[in-house]
Amino acid sequence: MRCYPGTARGLFATRSYLNASGTPHDPVELASHRCIGWDVWKLTKGKKVVVPNIQFQVMTGDPSVGLQLALDGTGITILPLWMALDPAVAKRLVPVLAMWRPTSITLCALYSDSSRLTPKVKVFLDFIDKYLGTDQDPRLRGTKAKECFTSPELPVLSGSFEK
Repeated sequence: MRCYPGTARGLFATRSYLNASGTPHDPVELASHRCIGWDVWKLTKGKKVVVPNIQFQVMTGDPSVGLQLALDGTGITILPLWMALDPAVAKRLVPVLAMWRPTSITLCALYSDSSRLTPKVKVFLDFIDKYLGTDQDPRLRGTKAKECFTSPELPVLSGSFEK
């Protein structure tokens, strides 16, 4: 397994949505807003962790769909910072609860025993090593990698993986 820098994320909405619905000042207030996403939103601020009880207006795990719905004024969504800080997007969305951070997403490449690492897999892994989470990442469009990514970490796996 090879881990890459984690994708830092934030909460975003349009100014028009926030003007119409109000701006939440505490994560628990998200429960009364139209939220776009899925699963549990775990937000941290220093050592404080809050898991708001959200009933999603629209359920999607695809950040591109969440982005488009947020741009359309549907509600609040979690977006990767590299996506939200894109100059074209940053003009239209504003951060919500900026001091609170959703859990970052760690990208890992899983492959079989290194002695069986095929040349094409090795070339691919070396290629993404050069770009993912670096200032050369083509998704950044002028934003610095240190603003959008966290240090690579091994993900915490839950459950049993017995054969």
